[in-house]
Amino acid sequence: MSYARYAGDLRSLNELIRLQWESMPKVEMHPSMSARQLKAYLKKHSMALKRIAYRQVVITVLEELRDMILHEIPVSGRLQLVTDCDGVRSIERRGISTIKNQFQRPSLLIDATLPSLDILRVSHPRAELKADIDVALPDCVTVRQITGTPTSKTKLVSGEHVAKHQEDVLRFILQRFIETGRQKTLVIAPLDYEEWLTGKLPNGIATAHHNAIAGLDEFRDVRLEILIGRPQPGPQSVETIAATLSGAMPECVDGDGFNWYPQKRRGIRLRDGSGVAVIGDEHPDPLCEAVRQQICEAELVQAIGRARGVNRDASSPLDIDLLFDVVLPITIDDQDIWQRPSLFISTAIDGVMLTSKADLMKIWPHLFTDKNVADRAIAKGVPALPGFELISYRPAGAKMKWRIGHFDRSLIPDPAAWLSERLGPVQVNR
Repeated sequence: MSYARYAGDLRSLNELIRLQWESMPKVEMHPSMSARQLKAYLKKHSMALKRIAYRQVVITVLEELRDMILHEIPVSGRLQLVTDCDGVRSIERRGISTIKNQFQRPSLLIDATLPSLDILRVSHPRAELKADIDVALPDCVTVRQITGTPTSKTKLVSGEHVAKHQEDVLRFILQRFIETGRQKTLVIAPLDYEEWLTGKLPNGIATAHHNAIAGLDEFRDVRLEILIGRPQPGPQSVETIAATLSGAMPECVDGDGFNWYPQKRRGIRLRDGSGVAVIGDEHPDPLCEAVRQQICEAELVQAIGRARGVNRDASSPLDIDLLFDVVLPITIDDQDIWQRPSLFISTAIDGVMLTSKADLMKIWPHLFTDKNVADRAIAKGVPALPGFELISYRPAGAKMKWRIGHFDRSLIPDPAAWLSERLGPVQVNR
């Protein structure tokens, strides 16, 4: 596009904008008007106010056309030609609010997840990066990333085996809660999964959801923080935001809106200097990718910050578990591959794990639904959890064999009474 080629069009647009402003109806509303006076005025001058609103829309469209010429934009990202169900065509605009002249002053922007300069300069054209400050987490903070987790939307919220994945992730939360001494815990997850967790967690585990955690300080003293899944919009949503910000249509992933992002190999940075390769999303358009990262990676960094790890010391250790494959701009202490937690976790949270197939099926028939399920759980082994004590017991009756149970005495102080209530009289070898 050549500016000189469209100079005539530019003059015409400027003239049209000027005429629209000159023909704008005048209103005489003022702050001293009472509510009754304002209501009467609005009713009397309703047609004039509608004309004002219409002319403001026209001016906005004309200004966007002018910007297309000034900035040599071939396809507008803010104006769309749409056709309704009756075949009537019209122009729709999606735009942004600019900072008014009276508020344009030198400003200092400080944020843990400051947007890229391409995004900042939409509202702050002269924005400059003055400092990029990295703060290392203290040694008392341990960050572990578990890859291959069933925490995507299709697995945790709307997939074919969603119930199984939801229960598995719940057991992971409970296991880590037990492993860290049943101390204060924060779980940040997608909203749908947070709602599913309602009523399923013990006291001491708080929940929050992505896109609603920035600035929260109430979880600064948790012992454990678990981040589940990621806030990842589809390519079309990212492209719409980028188009609105820049005013120009970006390079799109797919015209029909069904394709996902192209995949790129990235590396999780480990504290020992090594790395772990994972496959992640990346939009081919730089501004779209900046928008995607601001919604996804930056939101996850904000979530990590809720536990205030940088303020910890040896007296306030913190474990942070990341259940996703997203590569964040942080150093990870340890990386594991997802393994389904044991079914025993669902009983351990109440302070007991038994190893008798018959007893498992009798006490928890909803969990150990048949012999095969119980056999698999027993074969996998009893999780090594802190606070559990091994106790031998034998139900009353001829030829009954000794069985093994694991009890947390802080929750079940009298294992014999607990077993007798559920299995009948038992002999316990303390």
